[in-house]
Amino acid sequence: MRRFKEARIRKRLKLTVVAQTLGVTQPTISSWESERKSPSLDMVVKMAELYGVTTDYLLGRNTEFTPGRTSPIPSEILPTLDGKPVWIPEHGWALVNGTSNSLLFADGKHISFEEVKSQQLGPELFADFPAPSSIPISFAKLPSYSTIWIEPISKDSEIRQALRGRYQVKHGYAENNCGNRFSFSSYEATWLAFEITE
Repeated sequence: MRRFKEARIRKRLKLTVVAQTLGVTQPTISSWESERKSPSLDMVVKMAELYGVTTDYLLGRNTEFTPGRTSPIPSEILPTLDGKPVWIPEHGWALVNGTSNSLLFADGKHISFEEVKSQQLGPELFADFPAPSSIPISFAKLPSYSTIWIEPISKDSEIRQALRGRYQVKHGYAENNCGNRFSFSSYEATWLAFEITE
């Protein structure tokens, strides 16, 4: 018996958040959870990463709830994680400061994003705000996309959560179905764009 719904509920994620994060519709997630349809292998892997469990657990191959290992994140997305903790293998836990493009450690030490070789997110840290797992789209390539996923750069987690999601690329800006817009002129200062994979 598959555990897609059980894993989502343990992670305290709403269907809407899971659907947006995975780039599918809510009915699709519901059909997977009720076992009317089966997700692709790629989607099973993405769900396991999102829920912080193993693929074996999701597919019902073991009965033990095993949190997944922490996963590396690209340094280019650090500005979108302002105020969030990240694990730096060489130094330990740090808080992201998106304003100064640095990491703050408990001893008061600051390290710039450029000085960090790798960083990881713990599986339980971002239940309410899953981080993107790919490198942002370069500014030069933005106009070549029709639809993108936007992650706002803001200290206010409620603003980030409300404005993140799918946007249509227009001439000089990106706009979502609610009329929210992000201007290309503020790219990398107030927002980052990511490819949407189905």
